[in-house]
Amino acid sequence: MALAVFALSACEKDEEDTPTPQKETQDSIDLAGVYTGWTKADAAYFKNMVGTDVDQMTITANDDASFKVVFVSNTWGTATFDSVSVAKGSDAYSFVSSGSVSMASHGGEAKEYDCTLDGSVSLNKQSFTVVVDIPSVMGGTKLTFQNGAAPVEMVLAGSYSGWTQADAAYFKAMVNNEVDKVVITDNDDATIKVVYTSGTWGTATFESVSVTEGNEGYVMESEGTVSMASHGGDAKDYDCVMKATISKDKSTYVFSFDIPSVMGGTQLTFQNGKAPLSLVLAGSYKGWSNASCTYFQNRASDGDTIVMTANADGTVNISYASATWGNGTFANVALSSTDDGYALAEAEGSIAMSGMGGQVSSYDAILKGSISSDKRSYTFEISVPAVMGGLSIEVKQGTAPQQGVE
Repeated sequence: MALAVFALSACEKDEEDTPTPQKETQDSIDLAGVYTGWTKADAAYFKNMVGTDVDQMTITANDDASFKVVFVSNTWGTATFDSVSVAKGSDAYSFVSSGSVSMASHGGEAKEYDCTLDGSVSLNKQSFTVVVDIPSVMGGTKLTFQNGAAPVEMVLAGSYSGWTQADAAYFKAMVNNEVDKVVITDNDDATIKVVYTSGTWGTATFESVSVTEGNEGYVMESEGTVSMASHGGDAKDYDCVMKATISKDKSTYVFSFDIPSVMGGTQLTFQNGKAPLSLVLAGSYKGWSNASCTYFQNRASDGDTIVMTANADGTVNISYASATWGNGTFANVALSSTDDGYALAEAEGSIAMSGMGGQVSSYDAILKGSISSDKRSYTFEISVPAVMGGLSIEVKQGTAPQQGVE
């Protein structure tokens, strides 16, 4: 009996002193924690897509010696793997698992997709590479999440749309309402290739551009060439210098292209957004006028001119000059886009006209107008209520019909 009691007591003591396999496994794998880094996305339709966000992976220990892994990205959604088995190697932890990712497409509601996890984390948890594979998204999408910051060349790679202002020795602030582009390509050698394309100003190419990263964003400067055609002739190459800044989130950017040998020195400034209508429409509009009043109808005159000048607040000042009807001014005219062009809001101003005796008098006037999207067709309507029972002047592009020209 004494021996039996001693043996039972010894067994109980051995069980108390021997750690359970689960306890030993969890203690030997120090993997739990929050990991931050960057993500590279590859799919059937693109390669090496890199965002500017800091993504995150959280690893927590479960009670059964497994781990839960949650990867969170502002761009790619949230991938969850509830029961991940981890193997400890000589220099890293490794794990493979299956789970699901919740991902929204084009601003729609998030949907769940099956995915797999394949990762490794160094024993000191300072370096890691984790791949989330999503077979059913975009022909197969692979997200590679790793420590550190994304290479600048990968971050900046992509297409940038915007508008261009041109300044030269012969003109200032010339703007066309077209969408120009800059495409940046990673050269895989710590440099990028920059290509600017414009329907008006040709194509500028910079093969090997170095980028400097600062607190506010990215800065670059390089020499290259621009291929540009003049007056419908063959395109020629001209030396060109590029300077550019891009914000950290890539939402704002300015590229300047200096072309010394074109038109006495030409500078193109390309930037994000849409061109202000005031700059797009600024310029001179020449044509003919058709006037009517109480005493006559449809009197035509040639050589009338409308000149628009852009204001800083997005409005324009308009001057009108006519050998027949005098000179008018209209300040701070508001502009808007229409389905087929642009509209000038009704604006009050004045027009100075010569009377019968040659004396010039100023009269209140009202102007409104419309301009086509290509600016080749336009109509400006000017009414002068106090002249000849109400004078109406309509200015159009082109020349007046031969009959009735005054």
